[in-house]
Amino acid sequence: MQEQNTPCVEESLPDDGGAERRSFERHPCSWTVSCYTVLQGDSSRWPGTICNVSSGGISLVACRPFTQGEIIAVELVRPIDGLRAKLYGRIQHAITEGGVWIAGCRFLKRLSEEELKCLAATTAVLVERIARGNE
Repeated sequence: MQEQNTPCVEESLPDDGGAERRSFERHPCSWTVSCYTVLQGDSSRWPGTICNVSSGGISLVACRPFTQGEIIAVELVRPIDGLRAKLYGRIQHAITEGGVWIAGCRFLKRLSEEELKCLAATTAVLVERIARGNE
């Protein structure tokens, strides 16, 4: 199985004093996802890319505006054994950069240690496969 490895826009979220505000360790990744807002009457979906993940949330890039406080569902295009089919989260912040939107999304239910390991391990395997293909 080969996963998409699209480049992600990096984001940093220092507080007003320049210190890091995140409380969970981030793991870089590049997972293509399908997203939708959790509102009755809105059935539209849009593609996105998860650029990093922690047990508490994700950094999500898409060509659609996000609204702070919005609740969305995120589904991996290629499911991973050991990971929930849908991840629900609340948009904490969003910016637009170069025609794309970058959103910080906090999970409504944190990833378990096993789910995070599964997602990070799968990412590491794909990176290794790509590296071997370039030798």
